[in-house]
Amino acid sequence: MLYTKIVLLISFMLLGINLLTAAIRAEDWLKLGRSSISRQNFDMAIHYFSNEIRDNPQNVFAYLERAEAYRLKGELVKSAEDKRKAYEIDPDYIKRVSRQNEKLSSEIRYSGFSRSYAH
Repeated sequence: MLYTKIVLLISFMLLGINLLTAAIRAEDWLKLGRSSISRQNFDMAIHYFSNEIRDNPQNVFAYLERAEAYRLKGELVKSAEDKRKAYEIDPDYIKRVSRQNEKLSSEIRYSGFSRSYAH
């Protein structure tokens, strides 16, 4: 009887630890992937982002980050597939990011033009 209680207690403790590490792991995969991209280790970045996608297949950021790693590696078809998947998961997010990027790009072009002819 005491043995059964101890085994159950240990089992619940391990389950709690596993749930906690799973929550921490999701953000860690993304950080590790981004760090790998900054070191130009695209294969490792793809590995980390793939782990996040395995653990959380609805994570738009993981697909977009992996798409960038594929793009930088020169695997444009896989990059496009990941972008398409991110769009399928959350089309509104992708549209917002696209509009923000267009606005930023316009601002950069305009400020560059202004500086060029301000003399």
